[in-house]
Amino acid sequence: MQDVRAEINFNREVQRGYFLMGISTGWDEYTPGQFVMLRPPKGAGLLRMPFSIADSGNGEIQILYKVCGDGTHALSKLGPLDIIEVLGPLGKGFTLHQEKGNLIIIAGGIGIAPFVGMLRRIEGKARDVIFYYGAKDANAAGLHRLVSRDFVRLFIATEDGSVGQKGLITDVFIKDLARPNKLAGPRDPNGNYSCKDLTVFACGPEGLIRSVVDFLNSKGIVGEVSCEAYMGCGVGLCNSCTIAGKDGYLKVCEDGPVFKTDEIRFL
Repeated sequence: MQDVRAEINFNREVQRGYFLMGISTGWDEYTPGQFVMLRPPKGAGLLRMPFSIADSGNGEIQILYKVCGDGTHALSKLGPLDIIEVLGPLGKGFTLHQEKGNLIIIAGGIGIAPFVGMLRRIEGKARDVIFYYGAKDANAAGLHRLVSRDFVRLFIATEDGSVGQKGLITDVFIKDLARPNKLAGPRDPNGNYSCKDLTVFACGPEGLIRSVVDFLNSKGIVGEVSCEAYMGCGVGLCNSCTIAGKDGYLKVCEDGPVFKTDEIRFL
């Protein structure tokens, strides 16, 4: 973890209201799913704001964000050579060493961010990736271009039906998982399809995470999910980001933000 004043390399709008920012932190090592705390520009608030690291390289990290308040509005006005305070990398990321079965990713909205760099890391490795992306409308769905790869099978759902299937992306995933031949890959030696070796990652709003956790737990499949929460410090001191776990409360910033699906509970 480092706390640095860093120069912004670029800050471009990739979809209407969505920005990708490159920050010259001097470090670029992180685990997909980890995050940083950014100090907003003067006048935009006192507390740092949490953002998933989307990608990194050559001493630079990238964050993807949606303009949705005073802090992110102020960020969107910054440009090259402006200075911003960065604390990170923070938290625990996704487990990438699993090699059995297909990799299933479910993301909603800005929850696509941590998978941008993840897919770059696993490109060229012998593994199929099935990516479910949900968004409110065609504009937000356009973020899918950030994860489009030759080795990725991409399914999109929008709430208004403007792109892909109409409805929630979790419903599409749950329906597909009921047909193991679509997700599980080759048959086992007995000629059966099995989902037990699937690796399932998810990131998005609470409703998406709740649906994924409840469904996987009901099927005895352990996946990993990145939880969103309001944070004041990002290092476990303020206790503003607690969620319920099976053995007590957990801090999203310190114990997560990535948790195994059998570790957390929704009250």
